[in-house]
Amino acid sequence: QLYLEMNSWALSDRFYYKIGLDYFSELNFLSSGKNTFALTFPTQWVWKITNRSSITTYLETQTKKEEDLRGDFTLLNEKQYSNHYVSCSYNHAGKWIVSGFYDREVTDGKIHQWPGLDFSYYLNSGSQISIYYGSQKGGLVCANGICAEQPGFEDGYKVTFRSLF
Repeated sequence: QLYLEMNSWALSDRFYYKIGLDYFSELNFLSSGKNTFALTFPTQWVWKITNRSSITTYLETQTKKEEDLRGDFTLLNEKQYSNHYVSCSYNHAGKWIVSGFYDREVTDGKIHQWPGLDFSYYLNSGSQISIYYGSQKGGLVCANGICAEQPGFEDGYKVTFRSLF
């Protein structure tokens, strides 16, 4: 895996950008016969409106190929994926955040989409409540060094309470 990133604050520390490039290659033709190749371009853009209010945008695009090989390295099956993700959030004075999400995946010509809208409110410095409406893609989700399988859902509501103690 190769990851390159460029980031910086600009315009008197009011604008932050992060642009990355990630190339992932996993060759398992001897053990499982499955090879994976992925190229990802993640970006983040932040505009500080005031000291405590900001607009944040994430844009990410990925192309991925999975190959199944026989013992003699003959290609049995190949899957091509294309993923595009965008989210835009407004943080108001560190008290609440409203975010829009759009996740799109194209697999073998089939298009899957997961749009959503989230409102999060900070009850105090250690507690937050969030209300989400939309769809979410299921699968492995990693945050803060912890990864877990999350179920997906279509056109539903999700209420989340987070508390640090």
